[in-house]
Amino acid sequence: MGSVTKAGRRGWLALGLAVPLVLGSLVGPGVAVAAEPGAGYAYGCGKEQVARAGGGCTGTRGPRGPKGERGPAGPAGPCADIDTVSGAGTSEFSAVLSRGKAYVGARATPTAAYYWQDLTKARTPGFPRSACGVSVRVGGGRVYVKVLTTGGDVYENSCTTALVCTSGWTAVVKPY
Repeated sequence: MGSVTKAGRRGWLALGLAVPLVLGSLVGPGVAVAAEPGAGYAYGCGKEQVARAGGGCTGTRGPRGPKGERGPAGPAGPCADIDTVSGAGTSEFSAVLSRGKAYVGARATPTAAYYWQDLTKARTPGFPRSACGVSVRVGGGRVYVKVLTTGGDVYENSCTTALVCTSGWTAVVKPY
């Protein structure tokens, strides 16, 4: 045909023939190549045989083994909680614990935007760093927010219903 080193059509024709010969010699008996994705058997293997890593065929698959034991529980996720109560008329108050901070919020109607106060700032000292649950209650012109820590301690803070919050967190006697 011609030499690969010569320029022009002969070089292209020679290259065109050499590539299929090289590829054809790679795929031969004993080399595992999947016939089609998900087929479960390889080229040169029967339907009851499967391909081995590195080529070749193996026998039929055995039965599935028993289910293993459950692994250990992963680390606990960050604590997050919310509680909501009705206020006067159609107003409502909510307490939220998120990303290690406690907030109290109020809105005039169930569809209005919330006004939030951060209860972990300097003007409300004593917030427990291990807070993991939150509750809210309204009574006597005040909004009371309680948090439960991962150690079982309860702390409380309060604000006016206008969300003026200037008192600090106080420990409440443990429930047990």
